[in-house]
Amino acid sequence: AKIEHKSQTIRDDIADMAMSEQYLRTKQALLKAKKKEQEMQIAQKVAIIRETEVEKMREKVAKMQELLHSRRQELKITEEIIHEKDGAKKELDKKIEASIRRQSFVEKKIVEKKCDNNANDDQQS
Repeated sequence: AKIEHKSQTIRDDIADMAMSEQYLRTKQALLKAKKKEQEMQIAQKVAIIRETEVEKMREKVAKMQELLHSRRQELKITEEIIHEKDGAKKELDKKIEASIRRQSFVEKKIVEKKCDNNANDDQQS
């Protein structure tokens, strides 16, 4: 009876140990699953942050392209104004040249008339 009791106690201990081992394995699996879930949540948060950064960069690039486009427009307008002013300056230069030529021509005529008048006065004397 003592031996049976001892063997029963040993069987109970073995069964308890098996149950404890099963409990520990289950607990370990649950902890691993929880850890994986936490890692997944962290990875999702990182992905969301990256997506936000990408969106901000896209907005920044769009603004820079818009700014570049507006600056190009400004340059184009400035260039057109310069060409217009250039044309107006050339026109003005032509008018000034014509006026100088006219003045020079008129001065020559006046000098010629004076010379003719002086020659006529000399002849009459």
